[in-house]
Amino acid sequence: MKKSIILLAYLLLSTLIFAQSPPEKINYQAVARDLSGNPLINQTLSVEFEIRQGSGSGSVVYAETHAGITTNQFGLFTAEIGNGFPSAGPFSAINWGANLHYLVVIVNGISMGNSQLLSVPYALYAKESQNGPQGLPGRNSLSIVTAEPIGSLNCSNGGNKIEVGTDDNGNSTLDPFEIDFTYYVCNGDSGSAAGDDWGSQAVQTQGGNISGDGTPSNPLVVIDNDTSAINELQNLTISGNNINISNGTGISLSSTAPANNQVLTWNGTAWIAQNAGSGADNWGSQVVVSNATLNGDGTTSNPLSVNGVLTDSQDLTLTGNTLSLTNDLTPVDLTPYLDNTD
Repeated sequence: MKKSIILLAYLLLSTLIFAQSPPEKINYQAVARDLSGNPLINQTLSVEFEIRQGSGSGSVVYAETHAGITTNQFGLFTAEIGNGFPSAGPFSAINWGANLHYLVVIVNGISMGNSQLLSVPYALYAKESQNGPQGLPGRNSLSIVTAEPIGSLNCSNGGNKIEVGTDDNGNSTLDPFEIDFTYYVCNGDSGSAAGDDWGSQAVQTQGGNISGDGTPSNPLVVIDNDTSAINELQNLTISGNNINISNGTGISLSSTAPANNQVLTWNGTAWIAQNAGSGADNWGSQVVVSNATLNGDGTTSNPLSVNGVLTDSQDLTLTGNTLSLTNDLTPVDLTPYLDNTD
């Protein structure tokens, strides 16, 4: 029978997703044309698929029919092999790895020939694949830690050298030729043993009140002029006429009881009670002008006094035209000021 349909077919990559109950299908797409090459537009077709083993004429391992497939405006139609009405064998039972397989397409009862299935459907075989052989054991990673002494080239303050590599020969020892890299973990600088580093700051003391250099063996100490470290808190006590301070020297008071309004005064040996002085003389707004000498300190026992000529009570006398002041050595001649004197 002469063929009246030409197929330009495409097997699309089938997708096999290993999830819950994945579909096992092959996407098939073709353009149906007449003998003149014109596409069969909006036509209904009956398409059968056969999968044969070994050759295009080999035994049928699977067959199915898709009835009522409709082409589009370009004559294109699509089918899913494995999703039609099966007429031979289950699609899932095909042993893709056992032999070559060929696809035969029959449209409206007319065979369109066969073509070998290559890599497209063999993703379906992945579910049948078995685990591969056990691989060789992997090699162990080893490391060696060696102490670096103080003064070494790599760690001046000491530390550790760490060598890392792979046990290529499997003897559980990191041999020199197996070392991949080496690194060092060094100690930090030690603190200064020469005391506190004052930098640009200066410590000024008077009387040598600070000693030491700030080192652990010779810390800074404030000197309080005694050898006791527990006398900074002291107590005052009174015993008879004496006032005492703990770990210190007391003072003696006069045994004479003071009178009212008297005050304690140091006489150079002991504190004694005596009347309070009135203090310095209160000159107020007065001014003393004198050519004499002022003696005394203003106290009751040593009042102030003036040595020399006192001018508190003086007399004026007129002799002729001369005016005199008692105890004044400089008289005044009034002649130039008088017209007539009797």
